[in-house]
Amino acid sequence: MYSRAEGEELAPIHRIIHTFAGALRDLGHPAPPAEVERWSVIVDEAMAGRARLFHTHDHVFDLTQTTDAIEALAGLFHDIVYVQVDQGMSSRINNVVGAYAEPGPNVYVLKPLAEDDVPAQLVHELFGVQPGARLSPFSGLNELLSALVAARELAPRLPLFAIAEIVACIEGTIAFRGLDAQGRSPFQNMADRMRSANARFSLGLDEQEIHAAVRRALHVSFRDVQNFADPDPARFLDNTWKLLPETNPALRTPDVYSIREYRIALHKMEGFLSSLTPARVFPQYQGEPPPEEHQQLLEATARNLDFSVRYLRTKLYPVAILEALAIATGGDAPLELFTGGLPKPSGTSKRLEHYLPPAEDIAQDQDPTLRAVLAFGRASETSFDLRASPAASFLYRRFGEAAIPRWMDHSQRFFQGTMSAQDFLRSQSPAATVPITRATARLAVTRTEALESLAASFEAGAAA
Repeated sequence: MYSRAEGEELAPIHRIIHTFAGALRDLGHPAPPAEVERWSVIVDEAMAGRARLFHTHDHVFDLTQTTDAIEALAGLFHDIVYVQVDQGMSSRINNVVGAYAEPGPNVYVLKPLAEDDVPAQLVHELFGVQPGARLSPFSGLNELLSALVAARELAPRLPLFAIAEIVACIEGTIAFRGLDAQGRSPFQNMADRMRSANARFSLGLDEQEIHAAVRRALHVSFRDVQNFADPDPARFLDNTWKLLPETNPALRTPDVYSIREYRIALHKMEGFLSSLTPARVFPQYQGEPPPEEHQQLLEATARNLDFSVRYLRTKLYPVAILEALAIATGGDAPLELFTGGLPKPSGTSKRLEHYLPPAEDIAQDQDPTLRAVLAFGRASETSFDLRASPAASFLYRRFGEAAIPRWMDHSQRFFQGTMSAQDFLRSQSPAATVPITRATARLAVTRTEALESLAASFEAGAAA
């Protein structure tokens, strides 16, 4: 199995070398050590990007846990371009990408291809794109550019049909696509494009080999999103959390990002996960995976999506209160001003939760798993926020599951601007707003008077 064996205890660069060398040897096209090293450095540099928290070496090694050499090579290359996260590429990758695409505002424009650049023409064919196409990072740009790098690097060493199979696997990692207007899945369309490429470039594949290539692409795509079917919802949530700073650059500076910036990051993730269907995560192709196995994947994904959406909505509610309090007392501000700094090794940081009343299990309708994750935290630490969610835990234990839809409805109206900060705060239970407002008044000392006045008005409104 690639990326395992003796590579298990090796440094990432050595594991990558081990995988490249083994895959090429098994395909009957071993490469000179210097060539293997060059490719390995390209992959290693890309995966080591400072802004990457999920799409890292470990993610690559997850995709290369296979006995199939084509799938392993695709796994190595599939994420080496990630333009919205890396915000710049290594010179090795940039030289290749620059030959094929011109960056523009929020998109890359595909350049014309040289007549003799058959590998790049093959990539365009398999991705179904043409020169002049304008692609964003959310419409297959990263996968296309990664495939172009893979094809350019490997074409001198491998036969063209093998390049086509690798490229098909990388295209398969364009995630979360549904059926097209004709009701066809991405993998049915890939089979059509493989047939077209087979004829155009004389790849020599028969129909059975074309279907095998598409099934390989399906396997790679499943490994790319395998965490969606994790039996532990908290572990799935942990992986999801690593994506937040990758896709929200403001969170990479945890000491200064604002309440609104943090809320937008959570809100975008909630919106994405709440709109995602399990079948877009794990599609089928010609009965693969088998119906029973496929159903298990769909059910596990549905559980994880439901859990994560409820978790995010529960976290969003206290953040909405904080954002409204900030707007009502002077405007958006660093989250740290209202909640305190992230814990330090000395343990001396004062935080919002230190000024909240003791948590009480007043609500009877609590999900034990959600309650535990809010109180004790996700599976691992992150650099940009707390592992646990003390304010959300405080409110959840007090109000329970039944409150989540109401919280989200009111929060959405506030986020969309159809409800003012003051109206949002006045519409909420004082049992939620008063403790949080008084706690923030202890921390946001430049706004203490205004915050205490608001807390008093909430109490007066409740008594009236």
